[in-house]
Amino acid sequence: NFIRTSFGPNEEVIIGGSEDSFIYLWDVETENIIQRLPHRSGPAYSAQWNPHQSLMASCGYDGTARVWWYDDSKPFETD
Repeated sequence: NFIRTSFGPNEEVIIGGSEDSFIYLWDVETENIIQRLPHRSGPAYSAQWNPHQSLMASCGYDGTARVWWYDDSKPFETD
């Protein structure tokens, strides 16, 4: 199940947390998942974009937070 999604740069990408401990990024136009990032601390309850940079942050069930730089050249992660 996905939890709290938000739009990314130019509203072309959506980011969302999930109960499976990953952060998912979707391409709005194609509706394809373009990246899956491991939060690794239980469910990821929230994921947000910085509106001025390609910076993303998420928080998990256990209170941990993770930060990533968005890089559209980075391949889809499957771990």
